[in-house]
Amino acid sequence: MFYALVERLDAATVNDWHDSKADNILVDILKNQYKGLKEDLQNRIDGEEAFGIFSSDREKDITEIKKYLKGFEKVLKYNMVEKEFKEFKNGTNEV
Repeated sequence: MFYALVERLDAATVNDWHDSKADNILVDILKNQYKGLKEDLQNRIDGEEAFGIFSSDREKDITEIKKYLKGFEKVLKYNMVEKEFKEFKNGTNEV
């Protein structure tokens, strides 16, 4: 049945479908990494994490983590609908 459906679709439609699935997987992975890094940042700020991710100096590490979070935000914002991105960033739209 699947093959009969695919035969009716043109190549561009099939490629778009694959691309959107790949995009969704990428966005989900980035969301998870973003959330993990955000937790690491909070732990570093709260002094719960003695070891740094990018630097052993606490302040330098916090600054660098924030830079990476901004980079994640740019990529997520580019790949998500604006409203969905804002909800995710504010914690109202979980992965």
